[in-house]
Amino acid sequence: MASLSDRILHTCVGAPTYFDCLPGDVLRFCIMPFLGWEDRIHLNMLTPPGDRTPPNKIPKDSLIGHQLYISTNEMTVRMNEFYRRGRVSQLRRTADILCSLAALNKKTNVVLYQNCSMFRTMLANKLAEFSEPINIRRITRVKQREEMKMVINELLEKMAAHPFSHDVKAKVWLS
Repeated sequence: MASLSDRILHTCVGAPTYFDCLPGDVLRFCIMPFLGWEDRIHLNMLTPPGDRTPPNKIPKDSLIGHQLYISTNEMTVRMNEFYRRGRVSQLRRTADILCSLAALNKKTNVVLYQNCSMFRTMLANKLAEFSEPINIRRITRVKQREEMKMVINELLEKMAAHPFSHDVKAKVWLS
């Protein structure tokens, strides 16, 4: 009786799995078409390089559009909370603005001002408004003033480092 290693036509990646017993054609044409994106990645991680199937690549604009959708929803929720409070103290208003600017400073939100011209111009206008000396002097706490200057400078540097490339429509890629 032949051992399992005699029937395997390829080398295993790590510990042997059930997929090592299957021919590459079965993996490629009978299993892969029915797997989702992440499952394909995981299956490719379990198979040797020669048996891996190239994934159907997602178009880059679709990935950017999906990230725009997520980032836009996050910022919309943040702004709705900000406006729902109504009239608040200057300290609370400044803290909310700093929180929103810090959220824009996250690496995942770079697509907002890199691929949405309307948002980029609005953000540039707001940063110019917030950085005016009159508005900086209105902030009563010195720590908040310094933090506001720092966040504005970081955002301006990021906007300079990530210039506008092209408009992408925000849309959901996966359900």
